[in-house]
Amino acid sequence: MTKLNRAEIAVKGAAAAMVAMAGAAKAQDLQGLYGGLSYSKGSGAAVDSNDTYSFDGNAGGAFIGYNFVQGDWLFGAELAFSNGGYDSTYPNDTPFMTVENTRDIKARVGRVFGKTVVYGVVGRSTMDIDMFGPNQTGADGDATATTLGLGFETAIGAKAFIGGEYLTRDLDLSAGPAYYANGGAELNTLSLRMGLRF
Repeated sequence: MTKLNRAEIAVKGAAAAMVAMAGAAKAQDLQGLYGGLSYSKGSGAAVDSNDTYSFDGNAGGAFIGYNFVQGDWLFGAELAFSNGGYDSTYPNDTPFMTVENTRDIKARVGRVFGKTVVYGVVGRSTMDIDMFGPNQTGADGDATATTLGLGFETAIGAKAFIGGEYLTRDLDLSAGPAYYANGGAELNTLSLRMGLRF
């Protein structure tokens, strides 16, 4: 082996080590506390014995969480709140159900790819329900839901990030006043998220 080949191997080895170290540093930068704001678009539907009532609406919100990083894997927990409402209506556009003030507690598991994280979500949600069906005008209550979803976020500079998240919530309406939505309800949200790591 010539001196030139040895030098070339040494340079390539050093470059590979630097790339690996840089990747690890980026992943480790994700560890710790983070928080931010979100804007969500709602979809899905509530169902009674006869009809399906589609949800529509937008909501602003906030979130805070903590990440743990192990190699290129991310594990974390997050609390989120949105204060807007998602409305479902009868065919004549009179209200059937409104979902608002959604609170989420979520576990996240993801994979780090350079400056980007792709992750899955499982969690639990609670929300306020207003029903407007027969004999239920203005009836208030709440519901819970199992929450599943997917998301991503990518770094902008040293601390900021932007991302998107899709969540589906299977609402438990067994308690009043929403018991007569006996086909159940599913609320889906697609969110734009922006935040900072601390």
